[in-house]
Amino acid sequence: MTRTYLLDGLCCPNCAAKIERHAAKLEGVQSAAVDVMAQKLTLTADDKSHLPVLLEKITQIAAQVEPDIKVSPFEESEPAAQNAESETRASALPKIRMAVGAFAIGEYPEGVAVMLFYQVGEAFQAYAVGRSRRSIVALMDIRPDFANLKTGGGVRRVAPDEVRVGERIVVKPGEKIPLDGVVTEGRSALDMSALTGESLPRDVEPGAEVLSGSINKNGLLTVEVTKRFGESTVSKILALVQSASSAKAPVENFITKFARYYTPAVVCAAAALAVVPPLALGGGFADWLHRALVFLVVSCPCALVISIPLSFFGGIGGASRNGILVKGSHYLDALHDVDTVVFDKTGTLTKGVFAVTEVLPANG
Repeated sequence: MTRTYLLDGLCCPNCAAKIERHAAKLEGVQSAAVDVMAQKLTLTADDKSHLPVLLEKITQIAAQVEPDIKVSPFEESEPAAQNAESETRASALPKIRMAVGAFAIGEYPEGVAVMLFYQVGEAFQAYAVGRSRRSIVALMDIRPDFANLKTGGGVRRVAPDEVRVGERIVVKPGEKIPLDGVVTEGRSALDMSALTGESLPRDVEPGAEVLSGSINKNGLLTVEVTKRFGESTVSKILALVQSASSAKAPVENFITKFARYYTPAVVCAAAALAVVPPLALGGGFADWLHRALVFLVVSCPCALVISIPLSFFGGIGGASRNGILVKGSHYLDALHDVDTVVFDKTGTLTKGVFAVTEVLPANG
């Protein structure tokens, strides 16, 4: 059983790694994966009985790592609603803490500059993440909102996941086919460009198989459902969209492990630089504290650790804006070894839509 939780306010890869590590040790949990860009925690548990208490345990873990993180069950509609506000709010306090040292030694301009530069960086990061999120979520427009279930008393509009295999649904012109099935009545043309990239409509008649996510162009169709909504084509595509940024490339896994040791090493080194030289070599504590703070700011792991997952997430989002679904960072990482790409027919390199580009007079 898989359960996904939203970690609203999570923006630190190091915090994400800690939550992932502690969550994986919970009783009944087989695996845990945190997607810092999508702010999601995905757990795989070995038994349903463990799921009701997982939310409480995950909330406790998040509170220990970063009190500003809010944990809630993940809903598929939530990624579009996430915005930069929560990320900026959760990041503001650490930046203020970092500036306290500068204020303590009387370097007020430096303290203000530190907060300003970090907030500008956070703003650019939030913009990039938000734009990529919106691009990925845009692919979910193929989701059907309802199904017209055919009953003895007529036709009733229901949620697609309420329809069982063997039942019949009616698809009117202009509507999306909500579930995979076989046409039993009617003839029409289907727009399947969102699924296959093919620009030409596909003609269907009784006996033809149809896929969910297709758009009925002109005729009234009656379809016998052959797959539940959770097993339909559109559901599988949506699952790929949701998990696209969770499949990490090897370099992402490496940088996460690297941050686990790099971050405490930098903090310890900065503390040693502030204390050891004044005691061993003499000199004012204020001077060495200033140098330690400079070292801490320069060596801050945030930019290093966030750059790699942000790059992959931005790449997946950029591909999504062009209608391309990359199933994970490791697939994107593998593209640098590709030397030959073969494209198939209209709908990939061309759209099959013609338009007038120039008008030339006959006597010109």
